[in-house]
Amino acid sequence: MSLDSPPRLPNARNRFTILVVDDLLPNRLLLKRFLTKAGYDVVEADHGKSALSTLSSSQSIDLVITDVEMPELSGIEMLREIRSGSLNHPEISHLPVLVASGNADAIMERDAMTSGADGFFSKPLDLSQLANTIATCLQGSKVQPAERITASRAERQAQPLESRSRTPQPRPKSFSLEALKKLAGE
Repeated sequence: MSLDSPPRLPNARNRFTILVVDDLLPNRLLLKRFLTKAGYDVVEADHGKSALSTLSSSQSIDLVITDVEMPELSGIEMLREIRSGSLNHPEISHLPVLVASGNADAIMERDAMTSGADGFFSKPLDLSQLANTIATCLQGSKVQPAERITASRAERQAQPLESRSRTPQPRPKSFSLEALKKLAGE
């Protein structure tokens, strides 16, 4: 998939806002560039505590994409905090959250999914699969966060964990340093 022509995602014209949480700047830049070209607004955070602060002070976030291994607070710990409903705005507990890791394994995926993740990805990300998952999570018109719990999430959570595992897919090529510099405008 080319970064120069990401697919137009359904409802991007509604200006959904996605919070990208990753301690590595190149990863945030890559996602920001891709999502912005697809029509989304992007807010960034470099670790879980910073993301929770952003979520507590803003009601305009529609979806979260987070790395797992970060300083301060891991992505899974952040996800558990979001799902607990203890933030300033309890409706935040229903935000779609997608989790990604460069060191993914079955245990990490299980921890993410049982903590309430709406999707789990191995890095490097398959941007086409990510785009489809985002579109599915944000399907329909822009609605209040508390109304966003979809039947698919409820159905998935009711399934036994073993049936939720996705079949391993061939990993896409990583982005080169040159591609990342191009994204950063250097």
